[in-house]
Amino acid sequence: MRRVSFTAAAVAGVASAALVASAVVPASAAPIDRTAMGTRSLAAVLNVANPAFDNNWGDFDILTRAIATVLTEKPNSPVKKLVNGRNALTCFAPTDLAFKHFHQGATGQNIRREGNVFNGLVQYAGTLAAGLGGGYTAVDVVERVLLSHCTAGTINSHAAIAAAHARATLTMFSTSNVQLRMVHGQIALYDGGQKFRNPRVIVADINIGNKQIAHAINRVIVSFDIDPAPYNPGKCPPGLVC
Repeated sequence: MRRVSFTAAAVAGVASAALVASAVVPASAAPIDRTAMGTRSLAAVLNVANPAFDNNWGDFDILTRAIATVLTEKPNSPVKKLVNGRNALTCFAPTDLAFKHFHQGATGQNIRREGNVFNGLVQYAGTLAAGLGGGYTAVDVVERVLLSHCTAGTINSHAAIAAAHARATLTMFSTSNVQLRMVHGQIALYDGGQKFRNPRVIVADINIGNKQIAHAINRVIVSFDIDPAPYNPGKCPPGLVC
């Protein structure tokens, strides 16, 4: 677990500098006073208004572009909760490398540019949407993926570690469930998917002190409602209304 101290640039919207911050393991849990929390949104921290790709696979450019795409195509999507910092929530944020691993595992293609990975992910989402039928689009699938990474309430690293030791289950905004566990000293997220490795938290407490907080993860959460492998043909995936 690493606690991030944001530089001025990162607070403005680029989290990459924070990803190399010194590791600090929380020693004890502390109660959260939400009345004293700030309202800076995760959308502001991630600079969703101006997404841009780069050569740093440790930041969140693909995630940021995905959020911006959904909000452009579906302005009333629940993803907009990330824009209003008064909404207390916790997101487990895949790094660009996490999305690269997901795309490679799903398609077998080893793509070396962030923008191409994003485009490939949208194409893959379109394939999943076509398999679902019922008028679902690639953006609907991307939206579902994003919502499967966020849950209500501010869960800082102290609370997350306690939850992982207790093997607590979180219900995400997508209605899918994710169980937290401690694995070799790291928080792991067990999503129920059979095809991909379970994510682990690699950077904690992004946007700490605010109602919206994020923890960076090294893989994408793939719950049953976005992983087609466990489905029977023609069966509506759990969590979706077909």
